[in-house]
Amino acid sequence: MNASCANAASGQARYRKLKDYWNEVEGGRVQKISLHAGCSCPNRDGTLGSGGCLYCSNEAFTPAYCRGATTMEEQIREGIAFQQRRYPRAVGFLGYLQAYTNTYGNEEVLEEIYRIVLAEPRLCGIVIGTRPDCLPDRLLDWLGEAAQHHGKHLYFEIGVESFSDTILRAMNRGHTFAQSEEALRRLAERGFRTGAHFLVGFPGETWHSFFEQVDLLNALPLHSVKVHQLQIYRDTPLAEWWHRRPGDFSFPEKEAYFAAAARWLERVRPGLFIDRLFGDAPRRFTERGGWNERLDSIVAQFDAYLETHDIRQGRKAYSPARSIG
Repeated sequence: MNASCANAASGQARYRKLKDYWNEVEGGRVQKISLHAGCSCPNRDGTLGSGGCLYCSNEAFTPAYCRGATTMEEQIREGIAFQQRRYPRAVGFLGYLQAYTNTYGNEEVLEEIYRIVLAEPRLCGIVIGTRPDCLPDRLLDWLGEAAQHHGKHLYFEIGVESFSDTILRAMNRGHTFAQSEEALRRLAERGFRTGAHFLVGFPGETWHSFFEQVDLLNALPLHSVKVHQLQIYRDTPLAEWWHRRPGDFSFPEKEAYFAAAARWLERVRPGLFIDRLFGDAPRRFTERGGWNERLDSIVAQFDAYLETHDIRQGRKAYSPARSIG
């Protein structure tokens, strides 16, 4: 029995947090270092569309050192210094290519970026955020060999966002849920650890509908999942939509969200790590959707909720679905 399972069995953990996985494999706290590779997206440059996803605002989660530094090496240096000040007990750092689509573009340019991150001795691995339709086999082959050569962790974070093709079209994602399923299968067959990102509360579906589709999530070959409530960022097409038709949106109160997420956790398969369950973009970037509290406070409140209601991940029966029909 690994450490996470042992902790859950002894009452020390109510669910499997991804940070505990990194603690297990590295022997202490591991912190992500956000890095900006300068990539674009196929639904921004005209390949699939223009304008990007309706809700997207990379500025909201891009740290200042990424905007000011001119090279990847400078970003790494400044990012590590920044996180070391915030988390002096961290034993390792992961290079996190988060903004836009980080497997999209000239492959030689991408390989050079990956090479710099993987070769940095102060980084224990690389996390690559990307889309399900931008995973060429040759690039995956190169990444797998390079990560193994440097003895570094390789982790993918795939933007699945919704199980509904109708919602994906409305948000200008430019891919289907079936493409996400296929991408996750391909990554799993190569032995890559992969997380998926979802948003809760898109206009056109009830905010808690994601939690009701837990069987679809359980069927995906994932190592982790990242979920958070939809937040409307300033100066985005989604903000314009909200101003025109606010009745199309439904934002959860924190207590209602806690209750839905807790019921969902009871049916999430026990082996799946939970990366996030809440969003916390700075208020200066958001117009709606946040709770105006620090993320660590929200997580602590949710953990207390699980304790009070004696809720544990995977305690109730689940039946993985094969498709969405």
